[in-house]
Amino acid sequence: MVSDAFHVYPTDGKVNGQRSNYEYGECSGGTSLGGKALGRLGESTLSGYTSYGTVFEPDDEYKGDFARTYFYMATRYADKCSSWGYTFGKDVSGLTYYGVALFMKWHRQDPVSQKEKNRNDAVYTKQNNRNPFIDYPDLAEHIWGSKKNEAWYSSQSPVEIITLPLFEISPNPAKDYITISSETTSKIGYRIFDLSGKTMLSGETQVGAPVAINSLNNGIYLIMVDIDERMQLQKFIVNK
Repeated sequence: MVSDAFHVYPTDGKVNGQRSNYEYGECSGGTSLGGKALGRLGESTLSGYTSYGTVFEPDDEYKGDFARTYFYMATRYADKCSSWGYTFGKDVSGLTYYGVALFMKWHRQDPVSQKEKNRNDAVYTKQNNRNPFIDYPDLAEHIWGSKKNEAWYSSQSPVEIITLPLFEISPNPAKDYITISSETTSKIGYRIFDLSGKTMLSGETQVGAPVAINSLNNGIYLIMVDIDERMQLQKFIVNK
């Protein structure tokens, strides 16, 4: 985890020292760091979270970058990050309510740049994984934002978009198994992906029969189910 390049950024040494361990946030006025426009320290002004004390606000051009990095870390290390300060936690899929409010705001205000895409490609050549929130920015809306109750579809996926859900997953969050409920009586196929798009499990099952997921680590997964030659994708959470 400590060597994961997705959360390692070059920084100005003086500014990083002045930032210390203050949480990311937003402040009005505050003290500019390093004598340049590299960020500032001040009292939190984020709506609903003004009691959080001193926070560090980076420049606008980096806010979306950091937000998508936090989304990646909350997803990739969901079983480890619950004690990492104000922003990581168990409130909403690896983030606290504060983290969701702050990072979704930054994610929307500072869209993915070409620099992020290039960095994503470069890290992939070394680590063989990607930050899906750079490849698919809308994915964050389906996990923490305004589309949490909607199924997510990759723009590159040949999935028939169906308004009504073809199936339901239970329990969700799950521990050792899930069951797939549907009105069909046919055998159904399924494929489970992690958020980087890697296939973790696949097979066929009957509606209502348990599907073992005890080999999966804690985190967020996507399941694609093929029912009567129609496919649909839904999200579920493993929390052991």
